[in-house]
Amino acid sequence: MHYPLDHAIMTVCSKIPPEVLELGIIKANKKFHINNNLTEFLCRDIINKRVLKDCNLVSGEVKTIVLKPTWLESMVGDHGGYAGDDGPNTVYRVPPEARDGKSISQVLTVQFPYLTYQSSGIANADIASGGYSLVDQVDQVLNSWTLATPRNHPVVTLLSGDLVKLTPSQYTRQNWLLTCRINYDETFNNMSDSSVRILSDLVLYATQEWLYTNLIVDIDRAEQETGMDINTIKSIVEKFESAGEKYEETFLKFRGASLLTPEVRRRLLYYQL
Repeated sequence: MHYPLDHAIMTVCSKIPPEVLELGIIKANKKFHINNNLTEFLCRDIINKRVLKDCNLVSGEVKTIVLKPTWLESMVGDHGGYAGDDGPNTVYRVPPEARDGKSISQVLTVQFPYLTYQSSGIANADIASGGYSLVDQVDQVLNSWTLATPRNHPVVTLLSGDLVKLTPSQYTRQNWLLTCRINYDETFNNMSDSSVRILSDLVLYATQEWLYTNLIVDIDRAEQETGMDINTIKSIVEKFESAGEKYEETFLKFRGASLLTPEVRRRLLYYQL
């Protein structure tokens, strides 16, 4: 099993001199809070405050969740003034165990359940196919041209980390299949192998940018006020000036690498048909 966080910390320690990292810890302890060691400094001030938030904006583990009727929230109608009362909204509160104890960051689609066509309570004309087999895909390609058996899915909206809303309201009480992304945790243990090396580069460049931003002025001030000879440390920190640009470039690569997971690739092939 891979440990992305350990790999990222290893990369930082191998690319940045420990003396410079020690100066960063001292600076962080003066202005923010007390870090007891390098790992705590990197996790708290670099990874959790920046890298983790950026990664959760564009990526996360893709998960399929069965929306069960027992998760429905009690709602009041908001479309009663329109012809054909739309009824209350269909809102599900997804429990922690269904989303691996993490928040939902993005909803992708809702689909009809597979292999339940005869007992689903939905007209057969609405469900030409539901799976990902070759026959299902061919059937959907033909249907996209003929529109003989349209499949109308509700629109899914993410309201919060555990609330999803289906529009229009659903009266069938069908167990819909929700495909969504869930956030990475603080250890990135649910990250795919294809993203580990690029995550390490992100943490490295984020650390370098933090060190440059927070140390370069203090180094110049110490040199001017005390006459200390710190040319070696200053030259190292000055090399970190372009770390911010490297971070943005690597972030685009991370976004691409996150699409290499088997689940995402399977869905991309499905959309291309």
